Amino acid sequence: MVFNRKPWIFLYIGCHWIIVNSFGLSSVNITDSESRTVIGLFIGSRSVEDLSGFLSSLAVYLMTFPKMVTFILKEKEIRDLLERLENIRSEMLKDEKNREYVVKAGNTSRKLVTVLILYGLSGPLLGFIKQTISDYMTDFNDKRFYVQVWYPWSIDEVWAYLGTNLWVTLSIESSIIGSTCFTIFHVTFALQMSSYLKILQKYFETKGPANKEIYEQHKVILKLIEDYNEIFCRQMIIETLAAPVLPCGIGLVFIRDLRRNGFRNFDAIQKLTCCFLNTLTLCCGGQEIITQVERLHEASYMSKWYEEKPKVRKNLLMLMTRTLKTTSIHYRQFIKFDHECMAKIPEHISPFKIVYYNYKYSGFMVIDRKPLAVLYTTCHWVIVNSFGLSSVVGLLIGSRSVEDITGFLSSLAVYLMTFPKMVTYVLKGKEIRDLLERLENFRSEMLKDEENKDYILKAGNTSRKLVTALILYGLSGPPLGFIKQTISDYMTDFNDKRFYVHVWFPWSIDEVWPYLGTNLWVTLSIESSILGNFGFTIFHITFALQMSAYLKILQKYFETKGPANKEIYEQHKVILKLIEDYNEIFCGQMIIETLAAPILPCGIGLIFIRDLRRNGFRNFDAIQKLTCCFLNTLILCCGGQEIITQVERLHEASYMSKWYEEKPEVRKDQLILMTRTLKTNSIHYRQFFKFDHERMANVNSIF
Repeated sequence: MVFNRKPWIFLYIGCHWIIVNSFGLSSVNITDSESRTVIGLFIGSRSVEDLSGFLSSLAVYLMTFPKMVTFILKEKEIRDLLERLENIRSEMLKDEKNREYVVKAGNTSRKLVTVLILYGLSGPLLGFIKQTISDYMTDFNDKRFYVQVWYPWSIDEVWAYLGTNLWVTLSIESSIIGSTCFTIFHVTFALQMSSYLKILQKYFETKGPANKEIYEQHKVILKLIEDYNEIFCRQMIIETLAAPVLPCGIGLVFIRDLRRNGFRNFDAIQKLTCCFLNTLTLCCGGQEIITQVERLHEASYMSKWYEEKPKVRKNLLMLMTRTLKTTSIHYRQFIKFDHECMAKIPEHISPFKIVYYNYKYSGFMVIDRKPLAVLYTTCHWVIVNSFGLSSVVGLLIGSRSVEDITGFLSSLAVYLMTFPKMVTYVLKGKEIRDLLERLENFRSEMLKDEENKDYILKAGNTSRKLVTALILYGLSGPPLGFIKQTISDYMTDFNDKRFYVHVWFPWSIDEVWPYLGTNLWVTLSIESSILGNFGFTIFHITFALQMSAYLKILQKYFETKGPANKEIYEQHKVILKLIEDYNEIFCGQMIIETLAAPILPCGIGLIFIRDLRRNGFRNFDAIQKLTCCFLNTLILCCGGQEIITQVERLHEASYMSKWYEEKPEVRKDQLILMTRTLKTNSIHYRQFFKFDHERMANVNSIF
């Protein structure tokens, strides 16, 4: 950043730009070891190690270049933001009682920044020394540098080799300096904002909600977070997207050294930790701000606001409303840089809103008619249907071995479990949205009962935990399978190429790029299929647990309020109507899923048995796939059984109440309720095929 216009400052920045951009340019070209000519990335070296190494170098450049552009284009905004941050810090330090929070945050950020600078900048310098000594010890037979780059000159001479090694070191140092500038700002900003929010929480305890300073300072803090977001959100999203590519080449070099029983590139460990530290620092900073905002909301709610004047309560309500919104470091309110990157869901969000957002962003249901949303949905449809077509063609004209046939059957079963859901999302999108809206409204009504709202909140927390575990467990499988399979094939010199699932394709995969492209397509196909399946699974878990909570509350009403209470019968009618409508929308796809489920483990099970016989677990992820097969039907049937159980208990609670002491009108209502609870009030297919523990046992027997 050019803070003053002195010539040597321009020269220094110009050198940085030339070094970093020459490094980025070199990472998108590859040298053929025989002809020494420049070949593009897409038609270059056939070595997976080289390709992944250059991709890692390109990822470093992509994580650095946006920051450099931001520092130049938004220099004035950054200076203004820093000045305002310094002013609010000076204001907060005037409070002698609470200044410890600010001072402590400053000390913590200094320590973290010092460690990051020492750890990050020392790597390339030590790598330069280590690499030079290592190459000297091997008589310069296998020259390698800290990262993989392309260069148009020969490095047979000592000075050419040393100059290239020094250029690589300076390039990485410049890139690290560019990235570290933002990291230092991010760490400092997050910790300082956290300390200010802690002080506001303290004010609620000591000064009370009538203190005007709280609301003024809260506005200033929110404005600072918004401006910080406006400046840096784009480079943060690029960094988050580029981060997974970064460890590819480093990891493969590390594995290569393990295979050779030597750690010539032992600094790969340092590089790998730096890769993870970038995203970790980014997300932890965002999460710290979110945590303190939520605690501020809690502190404002716990204060004695009910004793204050209407004007104070109005200010307090505005503060609480703002803290409930996404006051965090984010990209367009869609991607938040927090622990939600690890699939953590904020507790204040309604479980049905989670279902809605899942449908909106998974790409299978067009909530709004924006072109990007339609394009996203179309891509999902193309990917999933091409996957289904390949499994059908594989069955018809593929290999005749038992292993391949059962593998194609498993792929077809995945498609058969996904396609009906996709059709349902498109054809019944309006009904699903209406149902979600009614469920959300009914939940809000039930939450007004302060005595029994714990049932609903507990059900919401349970569904969040289950959803988080499922998302982590299910969606992590294909990417990990992609990495594991690529490494496994590399270790066996690509003699027996296999993918995450069995698919048929009409092209050859002898070359590196077709192999990687096919592997990536298989991974995307399974990810799309899992997203389509999880859209329904998340809804099913949430629906079953929430219905169970409502039925428990009705049971409680019979014990406390008695059968004369009319709310019981009105709410029971609403619950039954919701279950019926849910059944009407999803029963078709549930029956197809239950019928297709026994086919799914065939190929996976045979691969698992084959690996056991060979005393090796090349496809050890078969365990993860097998458990996912059982989880689908298990969740479906357990959700249905939970509703049946609570309906039966409601019938029992109504029967055990003192109905014989009530008036004839009350007894009539109660008799209608008991008659309805005796019928099949469950998740079913045309009253014939119930999804409960009995159905689960039948499916397991087929397994």
